[in-house]
Amino acid sequence: MDIYKKGEVLKVNYLALKKTEGLTDVTMYVYNPSDVLVNTVVMTEVVAESGMDALGLYRGSFTPALEGQYRVRIESATNGDDISKVFEIGNFKLDDLDAQLVTIDGKIDNLDADVVAVKGVVDSTEGKVDGLVVDVAAVKGVVDGIVTDVAAVKGVVDTTDGKVDNLDADVVAVKGVVDATKLVVDATKIVVDSIDAQISQGGYIL
Repeated sequence: MDIYKKGEVLKVNYLALKKTEGLTDVTMYVYNPSDVLVNTVVMTEVVAESGMDALGLYRGSFTPALEGQYRVRIESATNGDDISKVFEIGNFKLDDLDAQLVTIDGKIDNLDADVVAVKGVVDSTEGKVDGLVVDVAAVKGVVDGIVTDVAAVKGVVDTTDGKVDNLDADVVAVKGVVDATKLVVDATKIVVDSIDAQISQGGYIL
Protein backbone atom coordinates (compact mmCIF):
# COMPACT_ATOMS: atom_id res chain seq x y z
CA MET A 1 0.00 0.00 0.00
CA ASP A 2 1.25 3.44 -0.92
CA ILE A 3 1.78 5.95 1.88
CA TYR A 4 0.72 9.55 1.42
CA LYS A 5 1.76 12.53 3.51
CA LYS A 6 -0.65 14.40 5.71
CA GLY A 7 -1.08 18.09 4.88
CA GLU A 8 -0.40 17.52 1.17
CA VAL A 9 -2.97 17.39 -1.60
CA LEU A 10 -3.89 13.83 -2.55
CA LYS A 11 -5.19 13.49 -6.10
CA VAL A 12 -7.63 10.66 -6.82
CA ASN A 13 -8.25 9.40 -10.36
CA TYR A 14 -11.30 7.29 -11.17
CA LEU A 15 -12.05 5.37 -14.38
CA ALA A 16 -15.82 5.07 -14.72
CA LEU A 17 -17.57 1.82 -15.54
CA LYS A 18 -17.50 1.13 -19.27
CA LYS A 19 -15.31 4.28 -19.54
CA THR A 20 -18.48 6.29 -19.68
CA GLU A 21 -17.95 9.94 -20.61
CA GLY A 22 -20.02 12.98 -19.80
CA LEU A 23 -21.03 11.99 -16.27
CA THR A 24 -21.75 14.88 -13.92
CA ASP A 25 -22.62 13.02 -10.77
CA VAL A 26 -19.36 11.17 -10.09
CA THR A 27 -18.96 12.05 -6.43
CA MET A 28 -16.14 11.22 -3.98
CA TYR A 29 -16.95 10.97 -0.27
CA VAL A 30 -13.89 11.26 2.00
CA TYR A 31 -13.85 9.67 5.50
CA ASN A 32 -11.10 10.33 8.04
CA PRO A 33 -9.36 7.64 10.24
CA SER A 34 -12.34 7.80 12.64
CA ASP A 35 -14.61 7.03 9.64
CA VAL A 36 -16.21 10.46 9.83
CA LEU A 37 -17.25 12.08 6.55
CA VAL A 38 -15.01 15.14 6.13
CA ASN A 39 -15.23 15.95 2.42
CA THR A 40 -17.67 15.59 -0.46
CA VAL A 41 -16.07 16.21 -3.83
CA VAL A 42 -17.75 16.23 -7.24
CA MET A 43 -15.08 14.78 -9.53
CA THR A 44 -14.12 16.51 -12.76
CA GLU A 45 -13.96 14.67 -16.07
CA VAL A 46 -10.57 14.56 -17.80
CA VAL A 47 -11.38 15.25 -21.44
CA ALA A 48 -9.50 13.31 -24.11
CA GLU A 49 -7.36 15.27 -26.52
CA SER A 50 -8.67 15.73 -30.03
CA GLY A 51 -8.44 12.52 -32.03
CA MET A 52 -7.86 10.37 -28.92
CA ASP A 53 -10.12 7.59 -27.70
CA ALA A 54 -12.64 8.41 -24.99
CA LEU A 55 -11.18 8.20 -21.52
CA GLY A 56 -14.03 8.03 -19.06
CA LEU A 57 -11.56 9.34 -16.48
CA TYR A 58 -12.61 11.52 -13.54
CA ARG A 59 -10.42 13.31 -11.00
CA GLY A 60 -10.85 14.83 -7.56
CA SER A 61 -8.59 15.71 -4.64
CA PHE A 62 -8.54 16.25 -0.88
CA THR A 63 -5.96 17.17 1.79
CA PRO A 64 -5.69 14.71 4.70
CA ALA A 65 -5.16 16.44 8.03
CA LEU A 66 -4.48 13.35 10.14
CA GLU A 67 -2.29 10.29 10.07
CA GLY A 68 -4.01 6.95 9.60
CA GLN A 69 -6.34 5.39 7.05
CA TYR A 70 -8.59 7.64 4.98
CA ARG A 71 -11.40 5.95 3.04
CA VAL A 72 -12.94 7.34 -0.12
CA ARG A 73 -16.18 6.16 -1.68
CA ILE A 74 -16.94 7.09 -5.28
CA GLU A 75 -20.50 6.87 -6.60
CA SER A 76 -22.44 7.71 -9.75
CA ALA A 77 -26.13 6.95 -9.63
CA THR A 78 -26.37 7.63 -13.37
CA ASN A 79 -23.70 5.11 -14.34
CA GLY A 80 -24.14 2.70 -11.41
CA ASP A 81 -20.66 3.30 -10.05
CA ASP A 82 -20.01 2.50 -6.34
CA ILE A 83 -16.46 1.76 -5.22
CA SER A 84 -14.32 2.39 -2.15
CA LYS A 85 -10.57 2.64 -1.55
CA VAL A 86 -8.39 3.15 1.53
CA PHE A 87 -5.40 5.52 1.53
CA GLU A 88 -2.68 5.21 4.18
CA ILE A 89 -1.67 8.63 5.48
CA GLY A 90 1.60 9.14 7.32
CA ASN A 91 4.01 11.88 8.28
CA PHE A 92 6.05 11.12 5.19
CA LYS A 93 5.57 9.64 1.76
CA LEU A 94 7.59 7.11 -0.21
CA ASP A 95 9.05 9.78 -2.49
CA ASP A 96 10.43 11.59 0.57
CA LEU A 97 11.78 8.29 1.89
CA ASP A 98 13.46 7.57 -1.44
CA ALA A 99 15.11 10.99 -1.37
CA GLN A 100 16.28 10.36 2.19
CA LEU A 101 17.67 6.99 1.17
CA VAL A 102 19.63 8.63 -1.64
CA THR A 103 21.02 11.14 0.87
CA ILE A 104 21.87 8.34 3.30
CA ASP A 105 23.57 6.38 0.51
CA GLY A 106 25.67 9.44 -0.27
CA LYS A 107 26.62 9.83 3.38
CA ILE A 108 27.49 6.13 3.57
CA ASP A 109 29.71 6.52 0.50
CA ASN A 110 31.43 9.47 2.19
CA LEU A 111 31.73 7.43 5.37
CA ASP A 112 33.33 4.59 3.42
CA ALA A 113 35.83 7.06 2.00
CA ASP A 114 36.52 8.41 5.50
CA VAL A 115 37.02 4.85 6.79
CA VAL A 116 39.53 4.18 4.02
CA ALA A 117 41.34 7.43 4.89
CA VAL A 118 41.34 6.58 8.60
CA LYS A 119 42.64 3.09 7.83
CA GLY A 120 45.48 4.66 5.86
CA VAL A 121 46.33 6.87 8.83
CA VAL A 122 46.14 3.86 11.17
CA ASP A 123 48.41 1.82 8.90
CA SER A 124 50.88 4.70 8.78
CA THR A 125 50.68 5.11 12.56
CA GLU A 126 51.24 1.39 13.06
CA GLY A 127 54.40 1.66 10.96
CA LYS A 128 55.61 4.59 13.07
CA VAL A 129 54.79 2.66 16.25
CA ASP A 130 56.74 -0.34 14.98
CA GLY A 131 59.68 1.96 14.28
CA LEU A 132 59.32 3.51 17.71
CA VAL A 133 59.35 0.05 19.32
CA VAL A 134 62.60 -0.71 17.50
CA ASP A 135 64.04 2.63 18.69
CA VAL A 136 62.96 1.89 22.26
CA ALA A 137 64.61 -1.52 22.07
CA ALA A 138 67.82 0.13 20.82
CA VAL A 139 67.70 2.74 23.61
CA LYS A 140 67.13 -0.05 26.15
CA GLY A 141 70.22 -1.81 24.81
CA VAL A 142 72.25 1.37 25.29
CA VAL A 143 70.86 1.80 28.82
CA ASP A 144 71.67 -1.83 29.65
CA GLY A 145 75.22 -1.19 28.42
CA ILE A 146 75.48 1.92 30.57
CA VAL A 147 74.26 -0.03 33.59
CA THR A 148 76.95 -2.65 32.92
CA ASP A 149 79.59 0.09 32.62
CA VAL A 150 78.40 1.69 35.86
CA ALA A 151 78.66 -1.67 37.62
CA ALA A 152 82.21 -2.06 36.30
CA VAL A 153 83.15 1.46 37.42
CA LYS A 154 81.64 0.76 40.84
CA GLY A 155 83.84 -2.34 41.11
CA VAL A 156 86.91 -0.25 40.28
CA VAL A 157 85.85 2.37 42.84
CA ASP A 158 85.34 -0.30 45.50
CA THR A 159 88.80 -1.71 44.73
CA THR A 160 90.30 1.80 44.84
CA ASP A 161 88.59 2.41 48.18
CA GLY A 162 90.39 -0.68 49.54
CA LYS A 163 93.70 0.56 48.20
CA VAL A 164 93.11 4.00 49.69
CA ASP A 165 92.38 2.39 53.06
CA ASN A 166 95.69 0.47 52.81
CA LEU A 167 97.47 3.65 51.77
CA ASP A 168 96.08 5.41 54.85
CA ALA A 169 97.61 2.65 57.02
CA ASP A 170 100.91 3.00 55.17
CA VAL A 171 100.86 6.76 55.71
CA VAL A 172 100.30 6.24 59.42
CA ALA A 173 103.26 3.81 59.54
CA VAL A 174 105.48 6.20 57.58
CA LYS A 175 104.43 9.04 59.87
CA GLY A 176 105.53 6.91 62.83
CA VAL A 177 108.92 6.31 61.20
CA VAL A 178 109.26 9.99 60.40
CA ASP A 179 108.41 10.92 63.99
CA ALA A 180 111.00 8.43 65.31
CA THR A 181 113.58 9.74 62.86
CA LYS A 182 112.81 13.28 63.97
CA LEU A 183 113.56 12.23 67.56
CA VAL A 184 116.89 10.75 66.50
CA VAL A 185 117.69 13.90 64.54
CA ASP A 186 116.79 16.04 67.50
CA ALA A 187 119.06 13.95 69.76
CA THR A 188 121.84 14.09 67.20
CA LYS A 189 121.44 17.86 66.97
CA ILE A 190 121.91 18.09 70.73
CA VAL A 191 125.09 16.06 70.48
CA VAL A 192 126.32 18.18 67.56
CA ASP A 193 125.49 21.35 69.41
CA SER A 194 127.50 20.01 72.35
CA ILE A 195 130.44 19.16 70.09
CA ASP A 196 130.24 22.59 68.44
CA ALA A 197 130.36 24.15 71.84
CA GLN A 198 133.41 22.15 72.71
CA ILE A 199 135.12 22.88 69.38
CA SER A 200 134.49 26.56 69.67
CA GLN A 201 136.49 26.56 72.90
CA GLY A 202 139.62 25.33 71.01
CA GLY A 203 142.42 22.95 72.23
CA TYR A 204 141.36 20.18 69.99
CA ILE A 205 143.19 18.88 66.96
CA LEU A 206 140.90 17.29 64.59
